[in-house]
Amino acid sequence: MVLGVAVESGLAIVAGVVKLALSILPTKPPAFTRSIRADPVAAPALTRRQRTVLHQVDGARTASDIARTVGRLAFHTLVDVRRLTAAGFVETRREPPTPPPDLAQLSTDPHITLLKRLRDALEAL
Repeated sequence: MVLGVAVESGLAIVAGVVKLALSILPTKPPAFTRSIRADPVAAPALTRRQRTVLHQVDGARTASDIARTVGRLAFHTLVDVRRLTAAGFVETRREPPTPPPDLAQLSTDPHITLLKRLRDALEAL
């Protein structure tokens, strides 16, 4: 019976660690999305570091840009942005990726055309 109690207490510890990890690192936002301010529902107390990060959020900067501006490590700034997002202070938006430009329309230089023909010939081998 002692083994059953040890297993149950071990599972409780693991569950607590998982809850803590999920509260720190929610599934959003990715590191390279632009952050915008959100209207918080219930405002928890912010740390000085989080307030500094929140003041830098303007909708155009990424977490890396904010870290560079504030002079802190990007990881710690990203953790703060994630916590502010989880608390409802910040929302992130993903911009659709821009399609790559068509290389044929970029240049009509004969050297480029020759290089493309060589590439196609080598790929055909």
